[in-house]
Amino acid sequence: MSINIKGKVEAEMAQVGAEYVVKNIITTRKTGPPIFPKGEYGTAFNPDMKQDLPSWLTQQDLAYFVSKFKKTGFTGGLNYYRNLNKNWELTAPWSGAKIKVSVKFITGELDMVYTSLGMKDYIESGGFKEDVPGLEEVIIQPGVAHFNNQESPLDITNHIYDFITKNWELEAPYSGVKIKVPVRFITGELDMVYTSLGLKEYIHDALRRMYQIWSI
Repeated sequence: MSINIKGKVEAEMAQVGAEYVVKNIITTRKTGPPIFPKGEYGTAFNPDMKQDLPSWLTQQDLAYFVSKFKKTGFTGGLNYYRNLNKNWELTAPWSGAKIKVSVKFITGELDMVYTSLGMKDYIESGGFKEDVPGLEEVIIQPGVAHFNNQESPLDITNHIYDFITKNWELEAPYSGVKIKVPVRFITGELDMVYTSLGLKEYIHDALRRMYQIWSI
């Protein structure tokens, strides 16, 4: 199947329907890169898809995802892969750049990316740590595939909470430090963060005193 021919893959997906495609992708346990069969979508890259949904995916959730893709189609997602070469060109100036902020990496042992193209060896042999000096921890979730936040939401939430709590404590010595470089803060008036928990008042009052803000 040639993904680079715009409309070809979309037409083949349309033949089997959005529900089949979404269910096929979300529930896959097949490791390695997703490889589509040449000529037709068919069983896609999850030939062992079961009729019943796994315990972590409800029919209501699946129906919601399907309803969105029925409106938009799959072109947006497919275009990301069609644009990989251009993405490499655009990000070339940052080749070799190190990520130095704190990082916690979480993936499933059955994740199609983690099990593809030498990725597992890169992560576990030290190459990942070399490129990401701020890497604090690598979590490999047993029996979990690509959609780990869907499959194991409590575990993911706990890991994120622990990570934020730990780094919040590390930043405590800098509490009250002023940022004195010029700042322009941009948000939407309907933004869910801006309209939550007194943040609107904080931004228009305290934030101006703490930071040298040019405009909001």
